[in-house]
Amino acid sequence: MKTTKLMKGALFAAILGTFVLIGCEKLDTYTIVAPSDLQNRIDSIAAEKAKHSTGDTTYIDITTAIVGAEDNSAA
Repeated sequence: MKTTKLMKGALFAAILGTFVLIGCEKLDTYTIVAPSDLQNRIDSIAAEKAKHSTGDTTYIDITTAIVGAEDNSAA
């Protein structure tokens, strides 16, 4: 009984190790490909938005949540 349990454990470990090695074979590291002048672009967009300020209007950016519950009942 002990030998069978040991052999099952070793077989399970070998199968799990095989899946791990095969699954990670062509894994690329996560990188963000961004232009080098990203901050300049952000500043130019902010400056362009600031030009439209008339004092009596407030411009807001509306974003939609990507994750979580979404209420579509008022559609």
